[in-house]
Amino acid sequence: MDDYQRLVVTQFFEPLSNVSQVSCHQFVLHHIAPILLPSTAGELDVQPSPFQGSMSYTAILHTNSIHSAHADHRIAVQVRSDKQNLSGVSEASRIHGPIVPLIIYQGMYEGLFVYISPLAEGTPYISFLMSCEDF
Repeated sequence: MDDYQRLVVTQFFEPLSNVSQVSCHQFVLHHIAPILLPSTAGELDVQPSPFQGSMSYTAILHTNSIHSAHADHRIAVQVRSDKQNLSGVSEASRIHGPIVPLIIYQGMYEGLFVYISPLAEGTPYISFLMSCEDF
């Protein structure tokens, strides 16, 4: 994560007294992972996404075990202060399949809304735009 992304993360957590990047990672490991990847205890890793939005924090839950049914499985877990309307992305996922990963509301954590989705490989559109000369 570059300096700008670190600043975005700091700004997201600044007004949240009970929540931090580390506490979100622990929440993912102890409450999300056992539900989504029940047979992978001890084989999991949670890292911040290399690209962060200004209105959320996104971590990547990753398992990479040749002994697991979930070998090399990655899930994006996002916490947001506002609830999202998922009807558009749900419809896009239905139409386009894995090109548009299905986002699922997973519940609340310390007053934040939690969403999960399979991690889509590639470069985020905004990241591509920011790398252009004309941006």
